[in-house]
Amino acid sequence: RSLFQRAYALERPSGNDIDPWGRRFVLASTSSGLLWGGAGWLFFGPASALSQTLMTFAIGGMLAAAGGTLACHLPAFYGYFCCALLPLTVRTFLVGDRIHVGLGVMLLVYGVGMQRVARNNNRAFVRAFRLGIENTELLQRLSLSQVELQETNRSLEHRVIERTKALEQQ
Repeated sequence: RSLFQRAYALERPSGNDIDPWGRRFVLASTSSGLLWGGAGWLFFGPASALSQTLMTFAIGGMLAAAGGTLACHLPAFYGYFCCALLPLTVRTFLVGDRIHVGLGVMLLVYGVGMQRVARNNNRAFVRAFRLGIENTELLQRLSLSQVELQETNRSLEHRVIERTKALEQQ
């Protein structure tokens, strides 16, 4: 993702070129999720509480981070989120005892909570970007109004000078 962000920053695409970058972002995030999900499946040792705990906390932490960092583009978040969480959850349920079924249910509840966090964060991002655009438009209109006001002042000053000269000549 860091290489992707760097390439994006170097290219600085215009508004018309954003869609391909969005698709690449989703693909990169989904690929990252697949790697984490694969690790969750492979390194979840059914007989090792330590490996289970480590994988659950590692992937849970990565999902929490994704709820903040990838929420700006929900398809990227969901690509990562589903691919990272689903294998661990399925693997947990497959152990089959009561503790692991309970842990699987907790992972599902955690997943529901994290996707709600991501949606809320996405709404905040969208609102912030809209406000930024509105502020830019307001600044442009304000600058234009300021130029028009300065021009009106110059015109008025010029008229006052002309009128004063005309009155002095009378």
